Amino acid sequence: MAYTATDAAGNAATCRFEVRVAYASPCSKPCDAGSHWLGSSCAPCQPGWSKPVAGAGACMPCDPGEHQPAGAATRCEACPSGHHAPARGRAQCTACAPGTYAAAAGSRACTPCAPNTYQPYAAAEACFPCHAGTYQEFEGATSCKVCGVGDGSGNCGAGSGVAGAGNASTTASGADGPGSAEEVVVYGSRAVYGFALLPLAVAASAVRGHYGARRA
Repeated sequence: MAYTATDAAGNAATCRFEVRVAYASPCSKPCDAGSHWLGSSCAPCQPGWSKPVAGAGACMPCDPGEHQPAGAATRCEACPSGHHAPARGRAQCTACAPGTYAAAAGSRACTPCAPNTYQPYAAAEACFPCHAGTYQEFEGATSCKVCGVGDGSGNCGAGSGVAGAGNASTTASGADGPGSAEEVVVYGSRAVYGFALLPLAVAASAVRGHYGARRA
């Protein structure tokens, strides 16, 4: 390229110069698997992202239900059961909160415990059924409630923990006179004494100490 300049006296000067532009395309330098082109060099994929093959492609975020805690990864891993990843690009999975569970690996969300089940711990794969003599009417519970004895609430109907084999009933009566009887409903190794769910031995001891129990 040439440029000629002339001054007021008519003197002319010609300059010649050449312009060269260098451009490095990302496609001109493929990166290894687990890395991508960033600025002027290859860089590892960040945690939560991966790139499975070498080439000029970009790192991609892990899908929901997956995670990748390490950098320079070539693939993402499914979240273990009891955990979830609700969004893309997660470096870590999140443990299911108490009252919820994730039965399978790769979960995007945790499932609330159904009525008459509960889960007091985090990172659970399933929920526990309510014990005999207890119930839970709500989803996502961390504990069950004791059935009311003789209160007519109807909370311990079909489907609750009250339906179980080996149940028995013991009535205690004594010095307090008619109408003061306490009913002790026995469910396996536990019993409802008044409104408390107690180990059977404790309930039996309480009955003997207060009334002198007799089998109904």
